[in-house]
Order: sequence, then structure tokens, then C-alpha cells
Amino acid sequence: MRLQVKESLVHEWKEKYANIYEINIGDEEKELDLNFIYREIGRQEYNQALINFQDDITKLQEHVCNLCVLHPKYDFSSGPAGVAESLSNNIIQTSNLMEGQAEVLLQHYREEMLHFDFQVDCIIHEAFPSLSIEEISNWPINKSMYYLSRAEYILKELKGVPLQFTQEEQNPAQQNYQYNFTNETDTSQSLSKEKGENGELSEAEVIAMLEENEAKNGRYINYNPNEELDIIPELSWFKAEEELKGDFE
Repeated sequence: MRLQVKESLVHEWKEKYANIYEINIGDEEKELDLNFIYREIGRQEYNQALINFQDDITKLQEHVCNLCVLHPKYDFSSGPAGVAESLSNNIIQTSNLMEGQAEVLLQHYREEMLHFDFQVDCIIHEAFPSLSIEEISNWPINKSMYYLSRAEYILKELKGVPLQFTQEEQNPAQQNYQYNFTNETDTSQSLSKEKGENGELSEAEVIAMLEENEAKNGRYINYNPNEELDIIPELSWFKAEEELKGDFE
């Protein structure tokens, strides 16, 4: 069952801590069923806790819980075993303080900066420092583009700051797809130029298609426009069939 908390109190917590969370700690038998609302722990708070309780992991876990749990009040030192451990681990993980989490998060945010939307927020903030990035990111697109046009003018024309939007590099698969698509299109266009005005294939294309098809079946077409038989192209095909038959008999 979720905790019943006044909306005004939740709003107050969000204003103060930005992110708040609710978690349920219990077992399958429902003998243990506890709900907590907590905030993230800051880096300085966590580092100081590590120093103060470096020799007592249990005290460290209880301290993290007492520091971050907003509701309800709970005595973690006398509660069931495992509650403080489970809750403190969740608090630390949610706060991105587990080993390696910060680096992964940083890479994620760096990749975000390759997208136009996030670059816009920074450019507007640079031109209008009194506006926070968080505030700008919540604007409707029309307002964002209005301010961006003004920010570009201020930075480029008035302050001489060169501006260039950074685009996300395409991965090899995307580049290969574009390359293949372009070449296939070019090939298609070049073939279409060889077609007649009525869109029919040229004689050379027809022969090439027939040769390819017959080669798949172990046969070939003896087509030579310099030979007398090629006055009637069909005879070259029959001649090829006879030569093929003679080779195997």
C-alpha cells in the first residue's frame, strides 16, 4: 500500500531535493511490508559518511537511511535485519554513487549534447545567463526558437562568438546503408539511360540477363554479333544448346 502524504509536502520535498522516491521493502509472505519515501544522497554527504563510519558498515547503512528517508520516521537500529542494508543500497544506487555509475551517466549526458535540442538550451543560457538550463528545457518549441534566434545574434554579432551546432556521427551501419542506397540509385539511373524512349531494355541488357540466367543452370549463350548466325539471335541460343549436349555425350 502506497504512503498517504499531503500533496503540499511532496511539492515542498521536490522543491528542496529535486528528486524523491518511494520504495517498498517486504517479503513474499507479507510478514514484512514497509514503505519509505527518500531523497538522493549527495557526494559530499556520502563521502563524509564513509569517513565517519569506515569501520562499521551497519552504522553506515543506518546513517544513510536516517539522512535520506523523508517519511515515515523509523528506527533503523532496532528494525528487522536487512531493512537498513536494502534501503541504503537503493539510496546509493539511485544517487548514482555505485562504482562506475558516474562514468556511465556522464557518457550518457555527453551523447545527449550531440543532439540539437540540448545544444539549444546551452546557447540560450549563454546569451541569457539569468535563465537556468532547467527552465529553458521546459519551454515550448516556439519560445525556444524565438530565444535561440536572439541568442545567436547576441553571441555572433555582438560578442563575436563563433557558433556551430555539433551533429551526431552516423554509425558504420547507417553510413553503409546510405552508401549502398546511393550506389543502387546511381546504377538504376544509369541503366535507365540505356533504355529506349518507350522504357524497354536494350538488346545488350536482354542478352546479359539471358546469359546470367543460363549460367546459373550450367548453360551458356554463344552470342557474337560478328558471326553470321547472329543475324537471327535465337539461333545462337540453339547452337549453344547443341554444343553443351555434345560435350556430355
